Amino acid sequence: MKKQNLKKPMRKKILLTGASGLFGINFISQVYSSTKYDLICASRSKPNCKKLNASSFVSLDLVDAKKTGDLILKLNPDLIIHAASIGSVDFCENNKKTAWNINVSSTQNIISAAKKCQADIIFLSSNAVYSGLNPPYNEKSYRRPVDYYGFTKLVGENKIKRSGLRYAIVRLMTMYGWHADGQRENPVTWIINKLSNNCHINMVNDVYNNHLFVNQAVEAVLKIINNDKWGEEFNISGKDVLSRYQLAISVAKVFHLDNNLIHSVKSSFFPNLAPRGKNTSFNNTKMIKVLKLFPLEIEKGLVFMKNNKLNSFV
Repeated sequence: MKKQNLKKPMRKKILLTGASGLFGINFISQVYSSTKYDLICASRSKPNCKKLNASSFVSLDLVDAKKTGDLILKLNPDLIIHAASIGSVDFCENNKKTAWNINVSSTQNIISAAKKCQADIIFLSSNAVYSGLNPPYNEKSYRRPVDYYGFTKLVGENKIKRSGLRYAIVRLMTMYGWHADGQRENPVTWIINKLSNNCHINMVNDVYNNHLFVNQAVEAVLKIINNDKWGEEFNISGKDVLSRYQLAISVAKVFHLDNNLIHSVKSSFFPNLAPRGKNTSFNNTKMIKVLKLFPLEIEKGLVFMKNNKLNSFV
């Protein structure tokens, strides 16, 4: 049992997995100086963040059940934010054993340890749990993934729901935002990089999302924590439903890049890619009503990116 300090409120100890990913590095940027939280970051390699001191980071291979269990018991967190996963749809489709181990087995390892130290869990899931045939999707929509990545996230969600722990499931739409050096590119930073180097790019015009600015993903999680929204599921996304081609055009406009380098193609142009849901866009009603979080238009998110570089904290 965790000791209670009756003299003053205790700082909530949070263990963040996947700390070196896009969500993780941006979560750190907003929380590392907070007096409300004691943040411990876990990933295989240390996040590229200069202000994250050594005592706030632990190296952890979540696939190793014993080491994961031992470390979590030692840290004794109040809350685990489980952001670690393989998010590449194509990698998961072609490496199913690895995808299962990291996206599913690791989740079970965390659940088992969380039960022993009575930690709450926030599980970050994905729009990929939906088929894309009946948009927009709300929190009660039927989940039927069309790719293996989505399947692993669906299994993870179900494990969390059956765990008996206090939990929240947060389905994040495809995110964009600045990433630290060495991180995997996201759709927007990939587009910026290609167009800045005068590369022609082929962008699909028949797969749609309401792309999510990563800062709003972090804000949603913090609202869930601060308002004790346990036993809930939340679909978090941006406002505008766009194809990847329309997204690229918006990026070119905001960053003053050459949109003549952008070519509109059907998804069939890429026959070797894993299947994707054609339109997995979210209904934002619960996000607005319960979390009081209003989804950003794509241009507002891109303008914020343009005016605020990630290197302010890394």
